Amino acid sequence: MEAVADRPGETGRFAAVVTERWNVIGGRPNGGYVLGIALRALARVLPMPDPLVVSAFFLRPTLPGAVEIHTEVARGGRRIATGTARMLQDGKETMRVTASFSDLAAPGRRTVMLDERPPLPPPEDTRDLLARGAIAGLSLTDRVQYRVAALPAGRRESGRAGRPWSSGCATATGASRTRSACPRWWTRPPR
Repeated sequence: MEAVADRPGETGRFAAVVTERWNVIGGRPNGGYVLGIALRALARVLPMPDPLVVSAFFLRPTLPGAVEIHTEVARGGRRIATGTARMLQDGKETMRVTASFSDLAAPGRRTVMLDERPPLPPPEDTRDLLARGAIAGLSLTDRVQYRVAALPAGRRESGRAGRPWSSGCATATGASRTRSACPRWWTRPPR
């Protein structure tokens, strides 16, 4: 992700560059990537480090190129801080975000676990569904491993059939580090 930089003399306003490295089919950047840029700017103005709840409205496509992010702190409490971020490109708003942040590492906070993480094998013991190469037109597949513990139920190596479900992990690699969602990512089969 390109750096989010302060705009000199403008509190709560930031400049960033959306690259084509995370494009999806159609040549437009992945919405999660664009949302990440807005959240990075919002994190710079809120007194808490961790996004807790995020709501994003994609108003028009954000294209690769320069963007501005205008942030506003709605409230900064002892446990939760809430703010908004507006992303503008060529003077037009492309996305609006409302998010509440907290400090998940703060001592003395109660944690509620509603379910256990599913048991997953280590990534090296899983199947890489993108092992045959990136998907044409999806530049983000150049930087993502899509691994599953087993092929989705009913799916054959060569085609589709049955009710799809999967459990596995996704790993994204960037210029400076690799991030893995293993073993937190899981899709339950339909009931």
